Amino acid sequence: MQRLPQTLENALNPAGTMLADAIRRAEARARQSCRPVPAFVQQALRGRISDAALSNTCFSTDWGATQNGTITQFLIANGYAVAVTLNSVIVFKSSADALTQV
Repeated sequence: MQRLPQTLENALNPAGTMLADAIRRAEARARQSCRPVPAFVQQALRGRISDAALSNTCFSTDWGATQNGTITQFLIANGYAVAVTLNSVIVFKSSADALTQV
């Protein structure tokens, strides 16, 4: 019953529901190869997000260069992004992008 308002809202917004599903599927795929975020990234995020969220955050470079059909693959392969955040998973185009402090 608590989720009823959200369920009704989702029914009226099929595009939003599809996007949420795409993000969840891409996150699940990337989480399989996740590694802890580098210390300099943790330091930059500390105080901006909760310690609990930070401890659950990881990164991957498995964005699907071989056409896996995820939203991450679309964004990175087409040059729209070098990194995509999927809830608590950050997907980078390459290890160099992930491990280089800008």
